[in-house]
Amino acid sequence: MTRHLLSWLCLAAACTDGGTLRVKDAPPAPEPTFDALAEQAGFVVQEGTLHFMEQADCCVPGANCFGSNASTPYGSYALPPAPDQAVASPAAQPSHELFLLRPDEAVVFLGQAPPPARYFSFRTYLWRRAATELPVFGSLGPTVNHHSVAGALGQPAWDEPLAVVTTADAAIESQVISLLVEAGWDPASIATDRLPLGDAAIGLHPGVDAESDEYTTIVRVAVSDDPERQVAWQGAPGRLLRVSPKVAQAPQQPHAFEAFPTEERGASEPLDGALADLEAAVHRAYPSYFRTPRASEDSSFVSPGCLATGACFGGTMDAAYRVLPPTRLLAGQFLVVYGVNHEHTGRASYSSFSIDQGENWYGVLAVDSRELVGSAQTFADATFRARHPNVDLDDLWAWVVARDCSDPIHTGHRCTEIATTCPGVAFDQNLLTGFRAYLDPETGTRPSPEELVHPGGTLFFKLAP
Repeated sequence: MTRHLLSWLCLAAACTDGGTLRVKDAPPAPEPTFDALAEQAGFVVQEGTLHFMEQADCCVPGANCFGSNASTPYGSYALPPAPDQAVASPAAQPSHELFLLRPDEAVVFLGQAPPPARYFSFRTYLWRRAATELPVFGSLGPTVNHHSVAGALGQPAWDEPLAVVTTADAAIESQVISLLVEAGWDPASIATDRLPLGDAAIGLHPGVDAESDEYTTIVRVAVSDDPERQVAWQGAPGRLLRVSPKVAQAPQQPHAFEAFPTEERGASEPLDGALADLEAAVHRAYPSYFRTPRASEDSSFVSPGCLATGACFGGTMDAAYRVLPPTRLLAGQFLVVYGVNHEHTGRASYSSFSIDQGENWYGVLAVDSRELVGSAQTFADATFRARHPNVDLDDLWAWVVARDCSDPIHTGHRCTEIATTCPGVAFDQNLLTGFRAYLDPETGTRPSPEELVHPGGTLFFKLAP
C-alpha cells in the first residue's frame, strides 16, 4: 500500500529515479520586506504615521495654524523617539507634528501618491533652532511634488507607488535606497527629501538632545478631483518608518543645499491692463458705496535666505504668495477681490485666494482656480467689454467676501459669507486675504512672481448716519 501511495504522489509531483519525492513548481520564496532587510543591515526600524490636521484644533485659544489652507489640510510626519533619544519629542502644533532627527537616521514613507488632484508635495522644514523661542518654519530645499515624481516615472504620478526617503547624509540615503530596491521597489518610484547638513551657511544641528534642531515634514495635497477618494487616501496613505543605525555614526557625506529649478519663462501674462479695467468695473458696480482699493504685496519668504533671518512662515518654493493688508470686516461692509486665474492662463497647476483669521492664523475660506472660472462675467460691464473684446473672461476672476451675501447688491455675483465664530473672523479680529499660485507646469517650480499679473481687492463701506 505504501508503494501505491508513493506512485500516486509521483503523479502529482516530480519524482527522481528510485521514487524520491521532489516538489514540482513550488511557489517562489517571498521577497524580504524592507523592514527585515534594514534590520539585517544594522538598523532599528520603528513605525510612525502620516497625520493630517483637524481644522477644529485651530480654534483653540492661543493656537497658531500658520496660514493653513482651508481646503487643503496639511499632513505631517508623526514619529516615535529615536532609540537613544533622552529628551522628550517637541510638542505638536495644531497644524503639524514635530520631531528630532539624528544626522545618521532616515525617515521613509512607503505608500502611494494621492489620487488625481492639481498638486501634491512632500518637504521637510526646519521648525526651530535650539535655544530659540520663535519658529523658523523654513523649507530646506526643493519639494518632492507631482511634477518631479511624474518626471522620474515617465507618466502621471497620481495613485502610483511612492517612496520618499528623508536624510541628512548621502551615505545613509544610498544605503536605504539600495535596501528598498532589494525589497522590490522600482528606483523610479523612490524620491529623496534632503536636509542640507553640509551647508555651513544654513548651519543645521540635527540630533536628539536639548541642543538639537526641531523639524517637521509637511505633506500638501490640493484641489482633489475626487474629495471622497482624497479623504480615503488620507486615512491610509501608506507606512512611515524611522530608520536608525543601531550604533550611532557620524555623517559621512552630508547633503548640500539643492538648487531650485529656474522659475522664469521669459514672458509675462499679458493681462495687466485687463485686470486694471476689471477693478474699475467692480467699482462701478457699487456706485453708492465708499471704497478703499488695496494692492497686494509679495509675501514669499524664500529659502535659503529666510533661514538666516529666522522667519520663513512655512512657505514652499512651489508657490508664489501675495497678501492684502489686514482689515476689519464690519457689519454691512464687504470686500471684493480680483485677479488673473493663473491655472487658466497655463502659469500654475492651481491658484486660489484665501481668507484667514488673523489671531490664530487659520484658514477660513479658500476658493481655487476651478471655482473662480466664470466669476468675472457679472462684473464685466459694457465699458469693460468694449475695451477688451478679445479677452477671455475666464482668465480673470472677481469674488465678493461679505457678512451677508443675501443683500440684493450682491445678486448675480459670486459671494461667500464670513462667520463671526470659528472657523470665521470676529468683528474685532483682523481678516487676512492671501493669494497662492502653485507650481508652473512648464518649469516645475513656483510661477515667477515677476511674470505674473498681481491680484488686488477693494473694501466697500457706507458711513454711519
